[in-house]
Amino acid sequence: MLFDPRRLVGPVKGEARSPRSLLVYGAGWNQIPIIEASRRRGLRFVAIDRDPHAPGASLADRFHCISLRDHDAIVKATADEELDGIVARITDARALASAHRLARSRGLPTACPALVEAATSKRALAEVCHAAGLRTPARLSLATPIAFDEGAVVVRPDVTVEGKSGIRRVVARADFEAACVEAAARSANARVDVSRWIEGEDVSVLAELDGGRARRHALWDEWVALDREGRIHGIGCGMPSRFEDGPAPIDDALALLARAFDQSRCLVVVSFRIDPEGRAWLIEIHLGVGGDGIADRLLPAAFEGWDSFELLVRSQSGESTETSRTPAHPRALVRGGNDWELVVAENVVDLHAHVRAAIPFDWEWPRGLQPRSEVV
Repeated sequence: MLFDPRRLVGPVKGEARSPRSLLVYGAGWNQIPIIEASRRRGLRFVAIDRDPHAPGASLADRFHCISLRDHDAIVKATADEELDGIVARITDARALASAHRLARSRGLPTACPALVEAATSKRALAEVCHAAGLRTPARLSLATPIAFDEGAVVVRPDVTVEGKSGIRRVVARADFEAACVEAAARSANARVDVSRWIEGEDVSVLAELDGGRARRHALWDEWVALDREGRIHGIGCGMPSRFEDGPAPIDDALALLARAFDQSRCLVVVSFRIDPEGRAWLIEIHLGVGGDGIADRLLPAAFEGWDSFELLVRSQSGESTETSRTPAHPRALVRGGNDWELVVAENVVDLHAHVRAAIPFDWEWPRGLQPRSEVV
C-alpha cells in the first residue's frame, strides 16, 4: 500500500482545531525535514539538541539545549508540554531508548522496548525472530569452533555504526579471526554477530506496525556486492522492486513481526533476504523511514507527491496513515564515491544496466542485478 498525497490535507477552512505539539529529538540537518513536515501539518514543535547552534534550534517554538542521552533532564524540561507525538530520526541507541520511553510514559504512538532493542542489536533481533517463528539466519557462537564445511558465514558488528562497514562473508577459517576483529572495531558495543550466509536477493520494506497489524507502504530492492576479500558493499537500491508482484512471503513475515511487537505503533524499515526458494529471511530492522537518501530522494523520485516525513509525523502524532497504491517509476540510488547518485530510467532493464556499470569488474554482482533476472 503506497502513500496517497491527497490525504495530506489540513483542516477544512473555518474548522476549529486544537493546538497540537510535536517533540523532535535532535535539531540537526537530519531533523530539518521533520521540522518542515510538522509545520505543514500545522503542528507546533519542540526540539532538543545538545548543540545550541543546531540549524533547527532557531526554528523551534521551544528549544531545549540538552543531550539526547540525558533522559531525566529531557523529562524534566518537557514536563509542562502537552505533546501529541515524539519523533526521533536518530541512530544513537541510548537516545532512541529515551525517546521511546518518554513516548510510552505519555501514552503516545511509539515502539515497544523489545522493538527498540531488536532495531539496535542483531542478537536481540535473532532472539525475537526465533520466538515469533520468523526466519532469520542461524546465529553462531564464538565460544565453539565454526564448521566452515557447512557453508559460509557472515561476520558483522552487533550494533552497526555505519552502513555496511565491518560486514564480511567468510568462507575459510583462516580469514575468520581478522573478520571478527574488523567487525568488533566497527560495532558500537564492541560485540560481533556471526550467522550463516543465506544466498539470495535483498529487499527492504517501509511498513507501519500498529497494535499487532502491519501496513506495507513501499518496497525496494537493495543491491550489495562482495569484493575479493568478501567484504560487503552497498551498491545502491531501486524501484520498482522485483518482488512487487509477488510480495506474499514478505507480507507474511511482516504480519508475524507485527504480532511479535503488538504494543508498537511506529514506522519501520525491515530488510529481508529472499532465497532462491522464495522464502523471506529477516536481516535487520530500522526505526523510522530509512536513511542514505531513501526517504528524501528515492521514494519522492519513484512516487509523485510522496513525502516520507509527513508520513512519519502523521504516524507518530496519531493521525491516520491510510494509503493507496500507485505504480513506481524506475528509479535508483547508486553509490558514487562518498555520495549517492539518483538514476532515472525509462525501464528496469536500463536501470539495472546503469547500476551494474558502477560495480568493479572483479566483485561478485548482486543476484538481483544479473541480466537473466530482468523484466521490463
